Amino acid sequence: MGDFVNFLSLKYKVLSFILFNFFNPLNVYADNIALNIKPHKCVALHQGQVCYQKISVAWYSKNQQETAEEYCLYIKNNAEAEYCASESSGYVYQFSGKSDTAFELKNSAGEIVASRDIKVVSVYKGRRRSTTGWRLF
Repeated sequence: MGDFVNFLSLKYKVLSFILFNFFNPLNVYADNIALNIKPHKCVALHQGQVCYQKISVAWYSKNQQETAEEYCLYIKNNAEAEYCASESSGYVYQFSGKSDTAFELKNSAGEIVASRDIKVVSVYKGRRRSTTGWRLF
């Protein structure tokens, strides 16, 4: 009976490891750097409206050894860095946009080591209901 319980425990640990490391939508791992963005969705009231949201961005090393390398956070297709700091850092970004936006973390050599997307969604799809001049009350 003890062997069967140990087998189930091992099976559970392996399944948990696979699900957490390969299907975790909040973290993207590349070159031992994890990029975490919360929240990863911005909700606008109507489709096509600008969405405003404070986004918490953090990155850290997967391994325990800290290096002095500097990383910079960029918005995709933007040449200017939003924020630069050492290997483990956090930043609050004031997001405003009408469409999905990609964030990229680049090392000092300019290589992209991690990236994440902010999805812009709307509560009401399509156009606003037009108002008519007729009102009963």
